[in-house]
Amino acid sequence: MANEATGPLSGLLGRSTVMKSLRDEIARVGPTDLRIHIHGETGTGKEQVARALHAISPRAQVPLVSFNAAGFSDELVEAELFGHTRGAFTGAHLAREGYVAAAEHGTLFLDEVAELTSRAQAMLLRFLDDGEYHWLGETTARPADVRVLSATNVDLGERVRQGRFREDLWYRLKDHCILVPCLRERGGRCPLSGPPLPGAGGRGGGGPV
Repeated sequence: MANEATGPLSGLLGRSTVMKSLRDEIARVGPTDLRIHIHGETGTGKEQVARALHAISPRAQVPLVSFNAAGFSDELVEAELFGHTRGAFTGAHLAREGYVAAAEHGTLFLDEVAELTSRAQAMLLRFLDDGEYHWLGETTARPADVRVLSATNVDLGERVRQGRFREDLWYRLKDHCILVPCLRERGGRCPLSGPPLPGAGGRGGGGPV
């Protein structure tokens, strides 16, 4: 496994049993192509876990691309994730590729995935099932080769039971689940909120990281 102090796991230091287990789990599933759902309280380092999973994967030579799913309309989720043609919607003055294309051969990290609307969940499910997507405003299917990681600070299983998140999408996202321990479980205090993602802003607070 990579050196903890300087390697991909350098942001996940700690001598506690829970942190050692977390690093071991990342080292075990990181080199696979499994879709991994990362769950933990705000500020626990879910993005650091996603970075580490990507960094020790065969896809590490391509930047990890991060998309924050919170606060988008259905149309903008589709346009931002899959790209859009010129004139596809009001304000679309130029054609532009989406996050999926930017992550080709690499990793797409879907943060705050629980905030997707029902229609956006259906679009994501179709993409995960088919392995292809369409730019908004065109009909040509484009194949995609991306590994999908997702994260949330809420219990998606409970959201499914409440009818607020699609069960079939939940199962597509969680080939494996990683629970990130709160700081209080590592011998420290758990912050109420964490810092913004590096590079936040523009296109939904995400992008290559």
